[in-house]
Amino acid sequence: MKKLNIIVLSLLVILAMGVFFNTSDTAADTEINKEVRLISVSGKGVISAKPDIAFINVGVETMEKDARTAQEKNAQNMDAVIKALKKLGIQDEHITTVRYSLYDRYEYYKELIKEKEKYYVVSNIINVKIEDMDAIGKVIDSVSQAGSNEISNIRFDISNKKELYDKALALAMKDAKKKAASIMKTFDEKPVKPYKILESSYSAPFMRAEMNTIKGMEPPINPGELEIAASLMVEYDY
Repeated sequence: MKKLNIIVLSLLVILAMGVFFNTSDTAADTEINKEVRLISVSGKGVISAKPDIAFINVGVETMEKDARTAQEKNAQNMDAVIKALKKLGIQDEHITTVRYSLYDRYEYYKELIKEKEKYYVVSNIINVKIEDMDAIGKVIDSVSQAGSNEISNIRFDISNKKELYDKALALAMKDAKKKAASIMKTFDEKPVKPYKILESSYSAPFMRAEMNTIKGMEPPINPGELEIAASLMVEYDY
């Protein structure tokens, strides 16, 4: 009798397990076969801000018949340029050498094309970071008077880009949801939580300006405004 009870109990357990697994499989199949209806929209957010940092390339080029003389003269002129920058409050960590080169050049006389003379050219270019936007013109004039004969590639930037980009992202999300709401309203649905979000692009602020300098004059520099843009692709299910 006891043995019979054990057999019956075992059969009941096996039947219960079969029902459980069958139910689980059915639920899983239902979940897999369930159609996910999606709507995809794009969103864009743009934040405009005035730049608070400027970068500018300042260089000295010297040309002499002797390579050593060209190097020495270049070093003297660049030393004067750096002293002028420091006098304006530019710190050492904001002055970076970006290129130094020495090469030979042949000068041809127009009257005698066959006659040529060899020279050595030394070029030393530094990149200067300027945090006082009102001092840009003064910096350009000062280095020009100190001996710089190559001033180019002025670029403006924003120090708190990350903070502004986060704001642009929030605007992009609002823009995407607004578009989704307009579309889904046509079939009596509303966007709730996004099903998927893809950050599609990041537009970094960047602006260049060209200038012509005349010694003794501060060139007018107008940085204007820079834009930080964020773009998203958002999917909503319904």
